[in-house]
Amino acid sequence: MFALLSQQKRDFYFNYLTLETIRDYFAACLKQETPDDIKSAIFNELLERFNSRQLTYSKCKSLMGDEFPWPGSKLFAFSFFVMRELDGKSRVKFEEILAGDTKMSESNRKDFPSFETVLENTVFILSYVKAIDIERYIRKLR
Repeated sequence: MFALLSQQKRDFYFNYLTLETIRDYFAACLKQETPDDIKSAIFNELLERFNSRQLTYSKCKSLMGDEFPWPGSKLFAFSFFVMRELDGKSRVKFEEILAGDTKMSESNRKDFPSFETVLENTVFILSYVKAIDIERYIRKLR
C-alpha cells in the first residue's frame, strides 16, 4: 500500500481496515451481552495498540531489509511483536532497535526474535502475500 497508494488513500484504507478488523474480532471473541463500557475499553485499547504499532512500522526503512529481515525492517518488527505477545516479554525500550537506529547488544538479544523465528515469519507472510496477489487488489483501490 505504501508503494502503490497516496498518503490520503493509505490513511483512508488503513483506518477502514483497522476498524473492521476490531469489529470482527469483537464479534468472534466477545459475547453479545458484554457491557458496552467493557467493549468500549477493549476497543480503545486495541485501537491504541494498533496505532502504536503502525507508528513503529512507519519508522522501519523497508519491508524485508537488504539481505535479510533484521532490525530496521517491518518483518523483523512484526516478528518482535508476535514473539512479545506469545512469550509475554515486557521489554519497553525497543523502538530504536526495531527501526534500525540502535544496534542490538548481546545482553538484550534474548528480548528479540531469533534468526529462525524471523525467517519462519517472513516465509509465512510472503507466501500469503504472493498467494492472494495483494498487489493486484491494492492497484484496484487507486
